[in-house]
Amino acid sequence: MTPDHVAEDLARGDASTAPLSQFQASLVQAANAVQPRGTPRTGVLAVARLVDNEHEGAVHVRDAAARALDKQ
Repeated sequence: MTPDHVAEDLARGDASTAPLSQFQASLVQAANAVQPRGTPRTGVLAVARLVDNEHEGAVHVRDAAARALDKQ
């Protein structure tokens, strides 16, 4: 999943607006536990994102994984 892929899905209307399943909600919670590098404010902003549906959850989890794996 790349930003271009997400933009294409949104443009076609393919982004899922279904509510999160329990499993997906647990993935979002796990992503919230990943502390990004940077200032404490960066961490607050990362977990303050509203995640109301499958698409938002997927983007949030991907971003958290990318931050966690970036240049370690």
